[in-house]
Amino acid sequence: MKEIFIMCGTTGSGKSTVAKLIANAVGTRVLVADEIRRVITRNSINPKNRYSRRITRQTYQELIQQAEDNLLKLNNSVIVLDATFLTTLLRGKAKELARRSRARLFIIECKVNHRKQYGRLARRNDMLSGPRFTRNIILRHHTRLFERVIACEADEVRTIRTDYCHEILQKNVAALVEDLSYHTLGDSNK
Repeated sequence: MKEIFIMCGTTGSGKSTVAKLIANAVGTRVLVADEIRRVITRNSINPKNRYSRRITRQTYQELIQQAEDNLLKLNNSVIVLDATFLTTLLRGKAKELARRSRARLFIIECKVNHRKQYGRLARRNDMLSGPRFTRNIILRHHTRLFERVIACEADEVRTIRTDYCHEILQKNVAALVEDLSYHTLGDSNK
């Protein structure tokens, strides 16, 4: 059976790290919203436009389209989507994709304590070049927008803490993938 893993969480919560770990564990690729957003806005003069509603809508449309192409046209059985998926509406687009492609949908909500999250964002700010804007503003915006994930939004909803060192996080993600695989196998035997 086909499977879609979507990451969910605010900026700096560890989504990209978890997405890569899941993709490595199941042998698939990650589609990254930030990369799509960069392509869409590459000719933009104003970096603030990168996070406008219009660009966000285009980014998610392209992300979902690429995921659908991977599942249906390229016949991949598993895909991982790395984006914030902050709202029920955005997660609903992934749920609709799962329905169209007859895939199971797993929402992985990434959580981290705020001190560690701000530390991650500070390191990212130090690495940014060109026009400088603060990711803390984006975090505050994400925190305001975030709508709590509810179980009926997916076949499985799991939360993973990303506060831990990479080795522990890697073990936790491996256990999560194994548990979800067990549930998937169990469902197919019914």
